[in-house]
Amino acid sequence: MDPTAANYDAQATVNSNTWCIPVVTGCMMPSPSYLGPAQAAPAGRANLRDGGAANYMLTATVNSVSTCSIYRLGCTSSSARNYDQYATVDDGNCWYNVAGCLNRVALNFNCSYVQYDTDGCSYTDRALVPSIHDEGICRYTYNPPPVASPAFPPGAVVVPVALIEMTMSGDIADYTPTVVDNMKATFAAASAVTIDKVTIVITAGSVVVVVTIEATSTAAANTLQSTLAPLLATPALATTFLTTGTTTPIPSTLAVVSTPIVVASEIATAFSPAPAPPTIGATGANVGAVIGGIIAVLLIVGVIGMLYQRRKAQEKTYPA
Repeated sequence: MDPTAANYDAQATVNSNTWCIPVVTGCMMPSPSYLGPAQAAPAGRANLRDGGAANYMLTATVNSVSTCSIYRLGCTSSSARNYDQYATVDDGNCWYNVAGCLNRVALNFNCSYVQYDTDGCSYTDRALVPSIHDEGICRYTYNPPPVASPAFPPGAVVVPVALIEMTMSGDIADYTPTVVDNMKATFAAASAVTIDKVTIVITAGSVVVVVTIEATSTAAANTLQSTLAPLLATPALATTFLTTGTTTPIPSTLAVVSTPIVVASEIATAFSPAPAPPTIGATGANVGAVIGGIIAVLLIVGVIGMLYQRRKAQEKTYPA
């Protein structure tokens, strides 16, 4: 006999009291998870992705048909490749525009980056799962072991470093002293070193950029490699690192066009003078200068050769 109750009976003459149901307005059309044998097909529901309400309210006592949202399971992310504009419940199975190796015979099947080259990839974040096949990312043979660092002659002052090599767009003229200084600052900030520890050499060949970051020890050089590798894992990530960094970004027109090679290595920065022989003339001094120059050139060639070999190791090869 309570006029505010959902089951108020105007003709009642005896109040049952405990039978009164409070008014709770909501969608009373059950969702698929609440369907019982009476509502389901005798042999089970043929379609488990549609039917019922997506917003079924278990505690509702007054049905509001206009508020009911039809249950349709699917991808609700508009940026996904398999977006379902009619889906009302996300199924957690969205696929995004991510390039990767989708060839099952490749060592890095289902990987987004060429660095994963042994056991394939398994991502917990679906935004990283590749959905577009890029044959250039596939790897069919194991990479060879790293190329040994060049041997240094006696008396060489050896410094552990992190070396980064990458090819960038534009022309050498685009890489003005200001641009190079900004690149140094970005790498220095990411490496937690002072800018004087960063050296950048830019050469032709498209535009080849070699970055050298001096470390305090071999372990520190390895740490720098581990820190920088994820930031430069793809051309897109490397471009973002350089052009939109919070330190001193470079012009957005300059882009990284090859996956950077990031290694920990050693270089010789100086040579201790060799002990002078008992007698030496002008001719001997000249010979010593020539030999010293040849050694320096050989060391530079050795480092460049090492980076070249590492790049070749990342290029795709196919079994015979």
